[in-house]
Amino acid sequence: MAAVCGASLTVCLCFLLLPPAVTATGLQSEDRECIFSDVQQRAGPHSGTTNELRGMVPENSTVRCNRRCFGLWEKKPDGGMLPVKQGCWPPVGNEQECLSDHCQVTAAASLTLNDTDYHFCCCSRDLCNANFTEPRPPPTPRPEADEARRAGRQTDRFKLPCKSICYTDPQPLRREETALITLVTVAIAAVAVVALFLGYRMMKGKQKQSLSALDVMEAANSNTAVDLDHLKLLELIGRGRYGSVFRGFLNERCVAVKVFSSADRRNYANERSIYRVPLLQQHDNIARFLGAGERPASDGRPEFLILMEFYPHGCLSRYLSLHTVDWTTCCRMTHGVTRGLAFLHTELYRGDQYKAAVAHRDVTSRNVLVRADLSCVLADFGLSMRLTGSLPCRPGDDDTVAISEVSSVLIPGYIP
Repeated sequence: MAAVCGASLTVCLCFLLLPPAVTATGLQSEDRECIFSDVQQRAGPHSGTTNELRGMVPENSTVRCNRRCFGLWEKKPDGGMLPVKQGCWPPVGNEQECLSDHCQVTAAASLTLNDTDYHFCCCSRDLCNANFTEPRPPPTPRPEADEARRAGRQTDRFKLPCKSICYTDPQPLRREETALITLVTVAIAAVAVVALFLGYRMMKGKQKQSLSALDVMEAANSNTAVDLDHLKLLELIGRGRYGSVFRGFLNERCVAVKVFSSADRRNYANERSIYRVPLLQQHDNIARFLGAGERPASDGRPEFLILMEFYPHGCLSRYLSLHTVDWTTCCRMTHGVTRGLAFLHTELYRGDQYKAAVAHRDVTSRNVLVRADLSCVLADFGLSMRLTGSLPCRPGDDDTVAISEVSSVLIPGYIP
């Protein structure tokens, strides 16, 4: 009964899986060695090892065939595959079939009889029917991909046909690329701003250095104009916090001499530098500076001298303590002081000369001198300070600050 079932199953497969039969075309010159097995011809029940081998031939029997091999497997309830029949496949039907190197089962070569699944395959290589392979299931499309494809098809309906050159929109940039481009743009802009700022500072620094060279030349001229060997001090006419003022003669000219001790050298240097500010001596309400120098004192220590024009009325506080002035004279005195302060506080550019703004920082009636015509001039610049504004300071200019810092260096009671 089993032999009859096996023969009928083989006949059914031939009719189901192949196209209409044609007559044999004769033996081919190329032979194949195929696995041969037939479960129906075996005596006794199937061995238990067959189910575990999934298509392997239990007895490794082979047979010489004409080009093509085949295999028929039965799928067991436990999932195992049992070879039912293996051997030579007759050269009937389409010659292009069964030419694969692997015995691959297709959906058309599978069928079910009496609730039993059978799988058939054929191939054309030596021992290729020892095992079978199943085709990979097609990938399950994702819903998102289906929607994207449908949306693309709908969009394509509204596109005009391109007859010459079609331009498509570039793919949108990813978030990381956008962030990188933004950072690079900001970095380039920051470098450009810093470079422009440094270039501006360098240009201004060169301008300031060229103007400072004029300062040095003026200072040199002032130093050479004073011959301290011919200076004679006659009498003490005033005393301040940082020095004493004498009336003296220099080459038969009456001058006022302010003497600083070695302990007050810093104040001397600061006052001398203020007097040497370019254009400062061109104003009528600034005390006339004649020169400065250094010489040894009687105790052997150095003393520092500043020579100025002599004003016979002395300082404003002494004059007002001895005289009463009318309204016109008071206005003339006040006008001279305010003009002098306004000139000090002003930055000036005249040709290639630059005058920095100066804060006096010690404006009192003791530091205002009275001329013979009762007009006033400003003097005593020991605490004064140059204001640079937007210009950079030279290295070592300890007496120079920015205009924005004036409020932190003014003394109490100072009125600009």
